[in-house]
Amino acid sequence: SLGVSNAELVARSMVPIISVFATVFSPMGKSASWLTKKVLRFFGLKAVDDGRVSEEELRLIVMGARQSGGIEQEEAMMVEGVLDLQDTRVSEVMKPRVEVEALEKNATLMDLLHVVNSTHYSRIPIYDESIDKIVGVTIAKDLLSYAADPVSLRTCTVAEVMEPTYFVPESMVVQRVLEEMRRRRLHMAIVVDEYGGTAGVVTLEDILEEVVGEIYDEGDDMEEITDEDNIMMVGEGSFQLRGIADLEDVCLALNMTLETPDVRDFGTISGFLCDQAGEIPAVGDCLLVSDYAFTVADADERRILLVYAELIDNLTSDPDKPFIRTRYTKENDQEDNPRSRNGNGRGLSDRFSWNRSDDPPNRRGDSAQESDELQDGVLPS
Repeated sequence: SLGVSNAELVARSMVPIISVFATVFSPMGKSASWLTKKVLRFFGLKAVDDGRVSEEELRLIVMGARQSGGIEQEEAMMVEGVLDLQDTRVSEVMKPRVEVEALEKNATLMDLLHVVNSTHYSRIPIYDESIDKIVGVTIAKDLLSYAADPVSLRTCTVAEVMEPTYFVPESMVVQRVLEEMRRRRLHMAIVVDEYGGTAGVVTLEDILEEVVGEIYDEGDDMEEITDEDNIMMVGEGSFQLRGIADLEDVCLALNMTLETPDVRDFGTISGFLCDQAGEIPAVGDCLLVSDYAFTVADADERRILLVYAELIDNLTSDPDKPFIRTRYTKENDQEDNPRSRNGNGRGLSDRFSWNRSDDPPNRRGDSAQESDELQDGVLPS
């Protein structure tokens, strides 16, 4: 527009006009402000005369600047990431307990060297008997002092070189964690749950990635980086999800709407799907959630590791789709389990097995036919 392309010229020309209007309407503005304060005081409320820009207003400014081309998409995301730090809990950004690489305090420096070489981590937590009792953190660069002394590597324990650590509750907001880590000059903190057990670890890099996105080291293998992407689109309406993928991020990527308590109660797609199934699903199990069919591709006895999500419409429109599924075995009665129904009556957690040789079901939506399909074990429309 003319104002955007010639902002300074237009602003200079509008100053006299705005000045005249400000002078004319100033008495009216002051009168309205005085009356407002009187009314608020009458109801026992205190008038706040604060000219500062609120967080909501700042977000609107950033959104407007991004849409008008005033700032780049990446810059807008960084600003929004900074604003989100005060609302994000450390449990949302930490590395969970099951992925933490740690050593027992009696382990030798040679053991530490092997762990550092295999993980490429610069800091390794040290525990006493149990990982729930972390007593310190070792820094990889400290091994350089023993590089020329193989005997010390085999005789010295990690307890002799470890540094004190810092503990934070998993409910603590990321902004406060960042402030404390900067003040204490630490790069890693141990996240504990409400019972004092280890919930995970958080690093400065984890927090920084909330602002600038994923950060990869120069030594990272690109194939490993691709494998570590939590959410990947593998086709139109088809996604590959790691079990640790954030549930809220999954909902955004899949344009899927869930009840607010579900998103708040579960941090990962693995936890949510396990809750919907009522157990830990096995490889090959499928669950219907909203408009998607989630198929477990990899899992162990404790959690889902990898899952494929595909639009149900895709499964019934193209019989050549690689993830076509048409038969199911219902294990939960929807009438006895209100949680397994969404707004339009379709089960949220219908489990079914699949056979690629089956013909795709008819999706006419006819109630009588749907009843027949249920009796035949065919996925209803």
